[in-house]
Amino acid sequence: EKKSEWKEKGIIDLDQFNIIDSLNIKYDKNTLNNMINKNNIKKPTILIINTDDMREKLNSKNINSKNTHLGIMDECHDISGDKIYETVYDLKYNGGIPFIGFSATPLRGKSSKIIEIFCKTMNAKSSDKKLNVISTYSLLDAIRDDIILPFKFHYIEVENTKGKNVGKTNKDITKKIIKSILPTLHYRKLIAWCRTIEQMKGWADFFEEEFPELKVYV
Repeated sequence: EKKSEWKEKGIIDLDQFNIIDSLNIKYDKNTLNNMINKNNIKKPTILIINTDDMREKLNSKNINSKNTHLGIMDECHDISGDKIYETVYDLKYNGGIPFIGFSATPLRGKSSKIIEIFCKTMNAKSSDKKLNVISTYSLLDAIRDDIILPFKFHYIEVENTKGKNVGKTNKDITKKIIKSILPTLHYRKLIAWCRTIEQMKGWADFFEEEFPELKVYV
C-alpha cells in the first residue's frame, strides 16, 4: 500500500529498485554479503539495515565504492558510539562511500566523530574537516509554515524546597501545573522524557495515580 501511494504521489517508484530489507528479515552475514554482491542484479539496490546488523555484517570489503554510492544514516548522532563509528569510518574512508545523516540533535555531546563522518572530504588525513550541513529545519520553521501547533512555554524555577525531598517537590509542582493547564488544551496529550528507566516507572505511577482520566504509555 505504501509503495503504491508513494508511486501515485510521485515520491518514488520502488518497483525500479532491488530492495534488501534487513530490518524485517534477519539475514545472516553470508547471505547478506551474497545479496549485496550479486552480479546479476539489473536494478539499483536499496539496503535497509539497523545499526546492530550494520556493526556485525558490514565493512569496506563487502560495501565499497564499486557497488555502493551513498550511505544515509538516520539518528546520525548515534555515531558517537565507538563500534558504529568504527564501522562507518571504515565504510567512508576505506570503502569510499559518502554519508548523509539525519538528526534532530546532531551536535549533542562531543561532535568530533560527527564531523569526521559528515564532512565533505573523503580524505581521512585532511586537517580541514568541517560539518557539512546540507539543510536545517527547526521547530520555529515548522510553526511558521503552520504544519505543527505553536507551543506555550511555562518556566518554573524551584528556589527553595524547604527541607522537602526534591523528587516530591517536583511532583507537587507538576501536579499543580498540569491540573491548571489540562482544561485549556484542545488535545489532551502530554509527553515526558526521563533520564532513567527507574525515573520513568516512578513518573508513570505518579500520572496513573494523580490523573486516572489519562492513559499512560511508557
